[in-house]
Amino acid sequence: MFRSNKYTRQVLFACLFTVCFFVGYAALATVMRLWLVPAGFVACTAFAAALLAAFGAVVRKGTRAMKGVTAEDGIVIYPDLLSFSAACTAVWILIFADASRFPSAYFACIAACVLFCTIQACRYNREEGALLASLVQFAFPVVVPFLAVFVVCMTFGRRADSRMVIHYKVRNDEEGLSQYMEEINEQRCLAQQKRSAGFRALLAMSVLSAAVPEKQRREELLRQRESRSDLCMSLALLPIAFLIAVRLAAGHNSADFLKDAYTKRVFIRDEAEQVQDRTEETHQKRAFLDGV
Repeated sequence: MFRSNKYTRQVLFACLFTVCFFVGYAALATVMRLWLVPAGFVACTAFAAALLAAFGAVVRKGTRAMKGVTAEDGIVIYPDLLSFSAACTAVWILIFADASRFPSAYFACIAACVLFCTIQACRYNREEGALLASLVQFAFPVVVPFLAVFVVCMTFGRRADSRMVIHYKVRNDEEGLSQYMEEINEQRCLAQQKRSAGFRALLAMSVLSAAVPEKQRREELLRQRESRSDLCMSLALLPIAFLIAVRLAAGHNSADFLKDAYTKRVFIRDEAEQVQDRTEETHQKRAFLDGV
């Protein structure tokens, strides 16, 4: 299995990356629950901002490399819309779905999507580009809603001022009113065109089928990149270091570490646990007062 075969190394990397995907989320959720949530809202907000900035940096680096995609340089993040949909499905199931109801289907769907996307990233990129493409694939669905909101906010159209409309009507200036409304409509149409162009650019930055719409040219490019793609064994084994680090941090109760991360919400605790904590706190206070 460990022969010098690039396809074997790609599959090995995809499997290890899938494990890191699950364990990484478990580590993040556990940190949020055990440390940040008790620390308060400010700590959670700061951590979320730092995490979003890290995601944004990864996405920015990947999308900038995507702009210069050729057979020799750049990276391919999503070769087609199917890969983009699979990455979004994996991330959104992980965030919004509940693992305690249908655990087998939950983990199977996410693992299938992550494996598919990672193999696609390895298939069309070389060495470190495969790792960067894999990271951007699953960071982009987290950042894209914020980027979409930014595009919408930056392309608001101008609305007609009611005072100007009343002014023209009082003066009985129909020609001036019609010119004013035509100007408003032109600016509104221009803002809509900018908004549409912004969404198309947002999609084309990462999805190759949108950046290279010609099917024949896109297929030729993918064939060239697939023939030149490679993955060194050291990079394929790189996720093991992350897994070992998380295992050492989790301690002896690693099974509970994973179970609690996926079956409990980060910001919501069970009512029974809250009552138990309050009861234990009351007993501790009484014991302290009795001792004093």
